[in-house]
Amino acid sequence: MCVQVNICQFQNTVYRFSDGLQMRSPLAPLIAEVYMNKLELDFFGQQSRNEIVRWYRYVDDVLCLWKGDENQLKSLQQELNSYHNNIEFTTEWNRH
Repeated sequence: MCVQVNICQFQNTVYRFSDGLQMRSPLAPLIAEVYMNKLELDFFGQQSRNEIVRWYRYVDDVLCLWKGDENQLKSLQQELNSYHNNIEFTTEWNRH
């Protein structure tokens, strides 16, 4: 609710943000932390995620160490991206 009516003024022009907060807002890191925490609780609470070796997150950046195959990873990415239409997870596949 606190991010639904969000406005700011820059050079005598008033801007309204329809979803989320403007860059450098003091609330942005807190809201990101709360939202990502909810996503993780929902996501990891649904089922066992045996392919995920480690899941590291800093604010809204995630490093996931994965032991499944590339198709399983694409499926995971689609599932994460379906959580909210404004969230987009990207993947980089590195075989080491």
